[in-house]
Amino acid sequence: MSNRRALPRTLRGVIGAVLVVTCTAGVVLGADRPVDVDALARIVVLDGGRQKPLDTYARARLLQLSGRKTVAGTPAIAWLAALLFDPSSADHHKVFLVNNPQVADAIGIPVRKKRRYSYADLFPGAEKLRHLATRAMREKASKRSPFDAEIVRLHYNLHEYMQLTSVFSFMTPFEGFDISDSAVAALLGLDSTRQYATFLDLITRAPALSSAMKEIQAKGGNDLNHSEVALLDIARTMYDMAKSIGNPPIHIVPESSGDRREWLSPWGMINRYRSNVKDDPEFGMLLAAREAYRAGNQEVFEGALASFQASMERRVAGTLELKDPGLELLYNRIDPFARAKILYGLALLVCLVLMAWHRKWLYATALVLSIAALLPHTFGLLARTVIMARPPVTNLYETFVFVAWAAAALGLVLELRQKKSVGLLIAGVSGFALLHIAGRHALEGDTMGMLTAVLDSNFWLATHIITIALGYAGCCAAGVVGHVYLLKRLFAADDREGLDSLARSVYGILVFGLIFTTAGTVLGGMWADQSWGRFWGWDPKENGALLIVLWCAIVLHARAAGMIRHAGLAAGAVMGLVLVMFAWIGVNLLGIGLHSYGFTSSGAAFLLWFVGIETAFLCASLGAIRLQKNRGRNPV
Repeated sequence: MSNRRALPRTLRGVIGAVLVVTCTAGVVLGADRPVDVDALARIVVLDGGRQKPLDTYARARLLQLSGRKTVAGTPAIAWLAALLFDPSSADHHKVFLVNNPQVADAIGIPVRKKRRYSYADLFPGAEKLRHLATRAMREKASKRSPFDAEIVRLHYNLHEYMQLTSVFSFMTPFEGFDISDSAVAALLGLDSTRQYATFLDLITRAPALSSAMKEIQAKGGNDLNHSEVALLDIARTMYDMAKSIGNPPIHIVPESSGDRREWLSPWGMINRYRSNVKDDPEFGMLLAAREAYRAGNQEVFEGALASFQASMERRVAGTLELKDPGLELLYNRIDPFARAKILYGLALLVCLVLMAWHRKWLYATALVLSIAALLPHTFGLLARTVIMARPPVTNLYETFVFVAWAAAALGLVLELRQKKSVGLLIAGVSGFALLHIAGRHALEGDTMGMLTAVLDSNFWLATHIITIALGYAGCCAAGVVGHVYLLKRLFAADDREGLDSLARSVYGILVFGLIFTTAGTVLGGMWADQSWGRFWGWDPKENGALLIVLWCAIVLHARAAGMIRHAGLAAGAVMGLVLVMFAWIGVNLLGIGLHSYGFTSSGAAFLLWFVGIETAFLCASLGAIRLQKNRGRNPV
């Protein structure tokens, strides 16, 4: 995670003052006036370099903060709407995940078993958290302790949350804008019964304030009366606030002038248009939507957002194409990979029962569930391809999703040929396990991020990445069948026909994996030569790919030469699965190379557990097979 500066002092003061007030409210205000926020979900926002519906933005932010897609059953977009338009109604939602209990203790808040906290819970420890994060950020990310890494992560998440609560903070009275002096209020044309003004009140009266400042400047700062001192303080605070806030999220208003294109947030619009901001129709529509939400007026809320969206399309006509968010909204609502994961899991359970209790209806159920799982899985991949206009294999998350699909499809093809339940087991295990791992990587934010320039090549993405991923899928599927063979060899050694069939499956699938990993590795070298001027650079990922190719070749040649038999082939396939995980995940733990996605402690823990379990399984199964052989049972 890249180092970012802490919030500027003035901005911290603004947001802190607003949130102190809202935290003391003590009740969820939005509960009394629920508004359907579907209209808000369709608004296009620029985030991370790409246009996306606000619904996607909301889901990514909530996942980043809490590791969940909903808040107490409330959709992410509804949570974001509350955060934007009525922050007090969101302050008690437990959206902050604190993984390390020592962090909670260090900032002086109670340690909770469920590890989730609201902003109101964290607020008393916010200043202590900032000091700890400032100290922790002096170290490089790779050298931080788990405690410091969690401190920095929580600090960044709190920063993000506070920025979202400040999107419309210019509408909130601020103690730095004291207009209780009747002369000050009269000069600015404001109600003197109000103690504090809002930033919007003052920026729209900038000409009057500027004129007053010129008169004060003419005095040279001498003999200023109380009203003039108050005006000077207001002007300084306004300047500091505008300078420190700039153009924070959420960027929903595209601005085009000549070759320059920029997306503005509501605060960005104020800093761009100054005293004329209220003359901007889109700004007025956003304010109308905010007020309608707070008042619980559904009709006005939807009308304001519909007008805003239509106005945006007219505003950028001929200069910028706004993406239609329809498909991405459908993708979000269906959540195809979550549905597929559930179906794969059910298919796996039925398949395991089927292996112990052979019934036709169980077989049919497992087959139907596996096919049903592949359907939303396929839809999800196709939808991502259309949305991003590129092959869906550009980051670690997408590779897990694609390899899960390829392995499941390979398993179903095998099942349609053999009809012996092995293919169903491949589909269930690969689909469920790999989608589960992918889900963990989805917690890092938007999974459809923009590509770096060197990777932005649809040709190489569609050739090298797809090919190598298919090779991974083949090796994973072969590893699954290898496990089945070794278990069957131990507990049903007399079923020679079944064991021979499993061995043939392992051999055939491993050949498939070897062909595609070899082709993918060669294509990767060609891409590297085109991009960096060298075919082979001993990058850890390149070495990992070569290791898989060499291992598959060694195992297959050893079997062809009679150096190993069926059990050795199966064990080699299981070991091949371990090597795939090293090449797939292990290179990230090194923190170096062009393919490194960065070190993660969770990735290291998973890999260590995986290697340990597989090593124990191989030692135990091969040892037991050796004992069977020594007792005179025929080896297979």
